[in-house]
Amino acid sequence: MSFKKGQSLSFDAIIASVIFIITLFSFLNFLFYFQNIGDYNKDMMEKEAVRISILLFSENDTYGIMENTMTNTLIPSDDIGDRIESVSLTTPNTVCMKINNTIYPSGCEPVMSQKVSMSRIVRNNEGDLVPLTIYIYQNYTR
Repeated sequence: MSFKKGQSLSFDAIIASVIFIITLFSFLNFLFYFQNIGDYNKDMMEKEAVRISILLFSENDTYGIMENTMTNTLIPSDDIGDRIESVSLTTPNTVCMKINNTIYPSGCEPVMSQKVSMSRIVRNNEGDLVPLTIYIYQNYTR
């Protein structure tokens, strides 16, 4: 029996390994970059939701939906849709609000969109406590 000597590690194998490692790290860097972009968008939407909620939960005649902030009483429901539309003009995102299963403006919820929500318990015109949720949807342009 005779054994022939051969190269166990060639120059081609070393170059192929280096190219594979560089490709692997480039791909992982690509994945982590887009993962962090999503977190950045979510963070910006959360800041926008806080800004919009401050506008809405005020007694401002243009944007506010509160008749009295001390008692947490809402304005009449006929004016709420107009106030939501006014607030929507101040943001590039879509703003919807749900008060006790009523959505303002009607049919507002976009499909397949990143959203942030904020909730609060308020009093309606009859004095009953009702849940109020503000939804901020990211607009996608195609």
